[in-house]
Amino acid sequence: MPLKNKALNIFTVLLLLCANSFAQEQTVIIDGIVKSDTQALQDINIVNKTKKLGTSSNINGGFSIPVSLGDSIQFSSINYNTRIIEISLNHIQKKEIIVFLEASLNELDEIAIEQKVRLDFGNMALPNGSIFEMDAIDLKAAPNARNLTDPTSPAGSNNGNLLGVVTLLTDKIFDKSRERKKLEKILLQDQETFSSHIMESYGKDFFIQGLNIHEDDLYLFIDFCIDNGLNNYNTENEFTTKNFLVVQSKQFLALKSQ
Repeated sequence: MPLKNKALNIFTVLLLLCANSFAQEQTVIIDGIVKSDTQALQDINIVNKTKKLGTSSNINGGFSIPVSLGDSIQFSSINYNTRIIEISLNHIQKKEIIVFLEASLNELDEIAIEQKVRLDFGNMALPNGSIFEMDAIDLKAAPNARNLTDPTSPAGSNNGNLLGVVTLLTDKIFDKSRERKKLEKILLQDQETFSSHIMESYGKDFFIQGLNIHEDDLYLFIDFCIDNGLNNYNTENEFTTKNFLVVQSKQFLALKSQ
């Protein structure tokens, strides 16, 4: 090999060694993106383990971190497998990196599942002589149907006879209904008596002079007031009742003048 070519090769090797040494000492800031398939990953913990520096990815999966050639960069998250990448010369030159993480499968602690058993007593066959555990309810005798339904049974009084109880309740309901109807009838009679005697109670002069009702229209006016609720005033005081009559008289006279 000519001396000139040998010297050129040595120079090239030395140049590469110097460049490599410079690259290892040089610190640059690289930009990167963390993804899982096509989805950008946010809040991934990113640590330069060599330089003890850290950051995290943003909403778009992007991040920036200072690195040198050969630094170990760790990417970790609860939901994804941890990955460590060594910074190469290509990363230094391009000042960028794209990292893909795989979703982690969280292993659950072993769980014992107890299966519930449901017995179908309708289709269940039992050996002869099988006895179930009995409680106090099982030991009680069934109620006597005759005592509940037959009014002639020894327990047929209203205390032990279902039919008697129902009859008693029905009688009470009818008694209350009859009582209510009786009260309603009395109230209606009072109202009719009040309406028919109101002219006697207040006197004709109150209607003729006080309300300006013509004597020939007195009973027509009373009927007009009854239609408008006069009967409901039989329990009201005299002032309230007369005020009602004053209002009705104005309406009655207005209709008569039309």
